[in-house]
Amino acid sequence: MKKLMLTTALATSLLVSAVTAEVSIKGSLEVTLGSGETPGTKTNQGTTIGYENNIAFSGSTKLTNGIEVVVSSNLEDSGISDQAIHFISGANDFYIGSDQNGANLDDGQSVPVVANAIEDSNFGLGVLYSGNIATIHGSNVIGFTTKTPVGSISVAYAPKVASAGLTTESNPAIAGRTGSGQAIGFNGDLGVKGLGVIASYTVKDTVSLDAKEINMTNIGASYNFGNITVGAMQSTVDDTNDGTLFTAGGEFKATSAGIVYAASDAISIGYQMAKLETKDSILVDEDTQSITVGYNLGGATVTAQWTDVENKAGTANKDGEAFELRIKQAY
Repeated sequence: MKKLMLTTALATSLLVSAVTAEVSIKGSLEVTLGSGETPGTKTNQGTTIGYENNIAFSGSTKLTNGIEVVVSSNLEDSGISDQAIHFISGANDFYIGSDQNGANLDDGQSVPVVANAIEDSNFGLGVLYSGNIATIHGSNVIGFTTKTPVGSISVAYAPKVASAGLTTESNPAIAGRTGSGQAIGFNGDLGVKGLGVIASYTVKDTVSLDAKEINMTNIGASYNFGNITVGAMQSTVDDTNDGTLFTAGGEFKATSAGIVYAASDAISIGYQMAKLETKDSILVDEDTQSITVGYNLGGATVTAQWTDVENKAGTANKDGEAFELRIKQAY
């Protein structure tokens, strides 16, 4: 009888929590009309239409001890892109999940953009540049974030760097054996209005369990004054030439800068440039630039983005350019 009463009480408690929890659903649909040429041959790739869907679910409730519990899950392009449970008390946030980016932990961007960052613009160009290629952001992590008057500090640990978003009830065999990863990051204004600073350090084991690891250092800053925002960022990954595979003495250095001008409440213009350097004697520097014009219609945004790459992926004279027209509607 006591066991039954305890079970009933627990079920009632869970029911009450579910009833009193705050639940929200939001989403967006992004439609892209893209046209470009194959770098090197400059063969026209034609024009195509693409879609990106995102539906975000979140719910929160407070425990009897005052701790707020926030649960979130995103459905992106018909698959779960991230999911997490957060335990928040004051300025402190302890979480377990995938694709969580507390305090811009090792995945932050300080370069302002109107639409997509330069590495996320027309994928037909195959740009190798990435501002945070060795991030553990997409892995299943255990993390902690604390807020201070000058910014937020985060730490995270990924037991398996190749594990992300698994829904297999903690079956270790599904992800296979891989190395682990750790990261620490800072994101804040240092008490200066308009300033944004990010800094992070990541150590990531290779997935082959050979005790080899690469480490990434990110540092960047942005500043807003009036209707102009400028920013720059540099990411350096040691002991690799492609950002992922171990190469003793190698280096993958990604540098980017940009500016966004808000011409009006509705119209913004942005320019971004990026350079990728490695210590591979065969490869040359990859240089990419992008110009974007955006028009805000309220709930919808229309952008036109031109991207040009020289020496794509470090191959000399492998040049190309592309154009994208994008409409994004939030709901």
